[in-house]
This record gives sequence, C-alpha cells and structure tokens, in this order.
Amino acid sequence: MFVLWPLLCLALVFGDDQSAIPCDSQFPYYSGEYCYSKLPGSSPVNDLWVCEGYHSLPAIVTNAFDNAFLAKLLNGNSTWLGMLWNGTHVLPAGPGDVINYARWGPGQPKGNGTIVMGPDGYWHVLAKDERYSPYFCQHKAIEDCQGWRLERFHEDSGVMTVKVGNGVRQVYCDMTTQDGGWTLLQSRVDAKEPFWNRKWADYKQGFGTADPASNYWLGNEAAHVMTNLGSDTELLVEMWNDRQPGSNRTTAYWWAGYTNFSIDAESTSYTLYAWQDWRDILGNASANWYDLTYSSGRPFSTIDRINDPQAKSVSDFHLGGWWLYYGAFCSLNGEYVPPISWGNGYGMFWLVEDPKWQKGEPYQYVINPAHSKMMFRRVVKNGRMLATNRIQRVY
Repeated sequence: MFVLWPLLCLALVFGDDQSAIPCDSQFPYYSGEYCYSKLPGSSPVNDLWVCEGYHSLPAIVTNAFDNAFLAKLLNGNSTWLGMLWNGTHVLPAGPGDVINYARWGPGQPKGNGTIVMGPDGYWHVLAKDERYSPYFCQHKAIEDCQGWRLERFHEDSGVMTVKVGNGVRQVYCDMTTQDGGWTLLQSRVDAKEPFWNRKWADYKQGFGTADPASNYWLGNEAAHVMTNLGSDTELLVEMWNDRQPGSNRTTAYWWAGYTNFSIDAESTSYTLYAWQDWRDILGNASANWYDLTYSSGRPFSTIDRINDPQAKSVSDFHLGGWWLYYGAFCSLNGEYVPPISWGNGYGMFWLVEDPKWQKGEPYQYVINPAHSKMMFRRVVKNGRMLATNRIQRVY
C-alpha cells in the first residue's frame, strides 16, 4: 500500500483538469484504467439505475490498485460496490464473470448480499438497515474517437483525450464524416512542414497540431496501440486538388477506404496492413492494387532508418515517412514540392486508379495533392464493434 499512495495522488491531481483525462465530463476521477463519478448513495437498486442513466455501471473492483484508489476518495465514509457475495464467489451486480479479487475485513464475509467498502478499504457484506454514502459509477477510459462517439455519445468534432497504452494523448476526432468516430492520423496542408526528412523518433512520437487544417502526424506508437484494440479498424484517405503544373484537376476530390487496417509494433518497424475488397471498392482513388495496398505488409522507412531495399526511395525520391518496398505507389508524407519532376511518383503523390473508369477517360494518373487527410476508426455494425479479422497479405 505504501507504494500505491503516490500514484493515487498523481491520478487525483491529474483528474482536476477534466480535458486532460479520457473521461466523460461527469466522471472527474481517473485511475489510469477507469473513470469514476462520485454521487450521494441511497440504495443498491436505485444507484444501479442512476449509473445506467449515465451510461455506466456501479464501481467494480478487480485489483488492489482500484481498491486503494476508491478508498482514497471515501474521506472516512463507506460505499456500496457494484458487486455481490453469493456465499462462494464475488460477482458483479450486473452481467459479468466471477471476480477473482477480494479484500475482506476481519470476520468477513458474513451471509450473502451486497458488498460494501469501508473507509479503511476493507470489505464487508451489507448489513440490514445499513446506510452508506457516497457511491461511484464507473466507465472504462476512452481509447479512441469511436469510443467517444459510441460509448459516450459525443457528437462534436474537435480535440479529445484518449487512453493510449499506459498514458493519454490528445487527438483530433472527426464526428461528421461518414457518421463520425474517426481519429486523425495524418493531415497535410502546405510545404511548411517537410515531413519526408523527419527522423524515426519524430514519426514514432508524432508531430504538429492535432487539427485537419494543420500539418500533423499522430505518431506511429499511438497508431499502433489504437489500431490493435481487438476490433477491426478501417482507414479513410482523402485528397484534394492536384498541384501539378497544367493539371485539369486543380479543384478535384479523391478518397479511398480500407479495412483490416493496423500498424504493427516498433519491433516490426511499424509494418502496415490495409485491405480492399476488389468486389466492393470504396472511393474513387483506388482499384485495389496501385495505391496503399501495395504498401501492405511493408515496414516504415525514415531518413535515418531506411527499411526499403532501394535506399534512393528516401534519399533521392524523398518518399520518407512511409511504408516502402522498392518505392511505393503513393506517399502522402513525401516532399511537398517533389524532387526531379511532377506527376512521376516523387515526393508527395498518389497513383489514382479510378474504379468507376469509363472509356475515353484516363484509367491511371498521378496526382500531387494540395491537401491530404488520413483517419481511422473501429468498425461498428449494429451498434457493436467488429472483432479483428486482419488479412496479412504481401503483394
């Protein structure tokens, strides 16, 4: 317990700035895993209803850290926990499995029923006519923008805080495009940020301002964690306006959608996975070959860590900050003003294959977009997250 108290104090101070924790505004206490709301107690049944009204559950304790965290908030009072003792096991008051943790006080448990935590952090079974206050509702820390939308019903686009691994990050959430829930991965708006010559550490941690109107990269480590949450993840790529001299597409818009999207751990050099079903192409920028899908299964390269067998893809073609294998068929982090020539796969470019091609129109052409945006979200169907079904394919 001596080791835990400094950590608890940090968590409570951190919770004072509501915008800095991955919690709903009515849940100001953050333990590092859960968000808590502290309310006056009345009865277990009534409190359960109140928590459900907050789209949460009564506090459940499954380890010593959470127990100590709640005890610190009691200020000498007792609280009902959202758990029951059935004479054999500790169970959640709602649906759920047996809880393999307990902190019974001396002589406990006695009888069956609701579990109460005393001011010292020890548990006992609720006695007849016993009253308690406060009680706590809890929700799991939000891990991405889809969590803010689906679990906390947040509808406004903007910067939100999410839990990433053992820490927190502020990310930009797009809550309007295609029903929302998108986390911004990349935004490119002009030549002020070179992108292509940023080093490995920069791409690992991320850089820029989390805003689709700015030059921005979320960070490979955060993207790795957030695209491996146990749910299928989709990627949306958007591009605006071709900058090539003489282009007749200076006010055009392209987009492409990918499923089974994820970024692997740093030990794999942040290998990319992205997939398209050629029978159901999403968007007008890809036909499932000469674009991002070529980079699926490839490691990330930067100017100081080139994983492409063809080193000049970075050094000469200025495609750094991308997943390369003898180059690529797109590189939205390439140099904004391409070296060597426009429209030939150098710098920031995308090879468009129009899936809705018609005779008399170009089927393939290279663009140097003025603005690009990449966003991802967990896939939802019928209100539920779809389980991961990654297709590991190398072309």
